Amino acid sequence: MSNAELKNRLNVLAEKLIEGHSSQAEDREFQKLYSLLRE
Repeated sequence: MSNAELKNRLNVLAEKLIEGHSSQAEDREFQKLYSLLRE
């Protein structure tokens, strides 16, 4: 996954998280991708 794709997916997941429509799996995916981005 490229850096741009990673950021795009994070934005999609963040929107769901903020709106309260994310699943637990999406919450975990967000945490995993965010930690990858910070490395």
